[in-house]
Formats: sequence, structure tokens, C-alpha cells
Amino acid sequence: YQEALGGLPKNYALAVEWYTKAGEQGYVNSVPFIGRIYKTGGYGVTKSLETAFSWYQKAAEKGVRVGQFELGM
Repeated sequence: YQEALGGLPKNYALAVEWYTKAGEQGYVNSVPFIGRIYKTGGYGVTKSLETAFSWYQKAAEKGVRVGQFELGM
């Protein structure tokens, strides 16, 4: 839903839902994508840098390099 691949409509709200489910099941590499969605906003998600920071921080704490990079670590 984030990239609108395979004919699916672009829908960030659904992308966040699926990335969150993946993160809850242990796929921590999905977590920084949630941060990216909140960083840009649109397509059903309100832009929120505070929320983006929170998700990047969660990713960084789990050792995900993208999260660390986004926080400047």
C-alpha cells in the first residue's frame, strides 16, 4: 500500500497497519517504514514529526540501522 504496487491504491494508513502487525510479530525492519510514512504524511496519514521520531526511536533501540540513521546516531 505504501508504493501502490500490483495495482493496489496508495494508502499509507493501511501500510502503517500492516507494518505495525509485522513489527509486532518480530519483523523489526518494518518499523522505520512507519516512521517514514509519518515523516511525509499523506494518503490517509497526517504528517507528524513527533510520531515519526517515536517510530525511528523504536527501530533504533532494536538495532535497525535505518532507524539509527534517521535519528543521526
